[in-house]
Amino acid sequence: MERALTVFGDSGLSPLTDSRGIVIRRDICAVLLAIYAACVFIWDYTIAYQAALVVMLGATLALYRGRLLRLSPYFVTSGLFLLYFLIHTCVGLSGNVKYSAEYLVTLTINLVAVMCILCIVDSPRKIELVMKVLIFTAFAIWIYALIVERKHLFSGMLGAKHATIPKPIFKGRYSHNNLPMFAGYAVLFLSYFRIKHRPIPFTWPLNAFFLACVLLTGARKALVFTMFGMLVYPLMFSKKQERSANKTVKILGLAGCVIVAFYLIMTNETLYAMIGNRFAGFIDGLLEGDFTESSARSRSIMFTTALASAKDHPLLGIGLNNFRTLEGSFSTWSHNNFLEILVSGGLLPLLIYYSYPVYAFIRLVKIRKDPMAGLFLSYMIYIVIHDCLTVSYIGRTTGLLMGLIAAYLEIYDRQRRRRDASFHDNDGIPVEACEE
Repeated sequence: MERALTVFGDSGLSPLTDSRGIVIRRDICAVLLAIYAACVFIWDYTIAYQAALVVMLGATLALYRGRLLRLSPYFVTSGLFLLYFLIHTCVGLSGNVKYSAEYLVTLTINLVAVMCILCIVDSPRKIELVMKVLIFTAFAIWIYALIVERKHLFSGMLGAKHATIPKPIFKGRYSHNNLPMFAGYAVLFLSYFRIKHRPIPFTWPLNAFFLACVLLTGARKALVFTMFGMLVYPLMFSKKQERSANKTVKILGLAGCVIVAFYLIMTNETLYAMIGNRFAGFIDGLLEGDFTESSARSRSIMFTTALASAKDHPLLGIGLNNFRTLEGSFSTWSHNNFLEILVSGGLLPLLIYYSYPVYAFIRLVKIRKDPMAGLFLSYMIYIVIHDCLTVSYIGRTTGLLMGLIAAYLEIYDRQRRRRDASFHDNDGIPVEACEE
């Protein structure tokens, strides 16, 4: 675990090189990856992000032919997940083939993106480039959103159905769920650069700006994610040599901040109207078993429907994206990633899908003192909570982040092997000892 602090060093890794000297062109591929990531944020579900993916794929095919189909664990599990549902649909196990075909296309697109990420990302600096671009992109999106919907700023549901925000240039609208999550990702990435002692300019004003944006939407999941990035990640993954007394002070400070924030949300009239009533309805539902808040009540009905379907079809499910065909589904997905996959294809695809997150989580725990490992581990801890409340397996952003995690672990393994090879020489005697 201690070696995790020194394997990468403070300046990051050097990119992979070869005899053809194409490092600069491969750096251009990293820029294309960053552009694709920005397009996923700005123009998800439109032709723009697909065009960016096609350009990135073309560059990857031209420059990474030898590494194109590397059998990364994440690529393998993603491919098996797609293959399972492809066979599942082709043999007639899907109740509605049209719904399944739509998600099969999206899973294929996500797999192509993962393949490109695993080829292009060969150093942490490329991951950092993507982070910086996404921070800027989230800021630009929110400036645009605040200008467009300035009349609804204090509605408490900015980006909801009555105030949906149209995307610039291309058709489509930012959803009430995605818009605040952009701010949450930005906060998490800002914390990473601060922990690395390379803070982005105006880090604290940007944190305050993004937190305010999340509060304006009244989005509970995004607020929790923002707290992970702003407080939990810096606290949980601070340096090992830090004194226990300092950590205790931080823990007490974190608890105090959460208590004060919750008190303000529940007692301030404006904040309660924006977000507090939703927390209150959810808590009352948990305590009394009767959800009165509309969002919590509908989710309770969908969970009951999903569990009943999974009980009736535990092995093969009813088809990809077919939960929405059930009575009690409100014609949408189940708002629970575990149940959605279980209902769609049974137990096997659920095990396939979560096999890599479990593997990556175990790996990241062992090297969590590296700031980037800590960042990804924080994300994975949050995603477990997130997956209990929404469906993520089809999301482009989830695929992007998981692809970066897979690339990071491959980089770590490669650098560790190189370090081990250079550290010992002459029948296992350290190089430094030989030179002395």
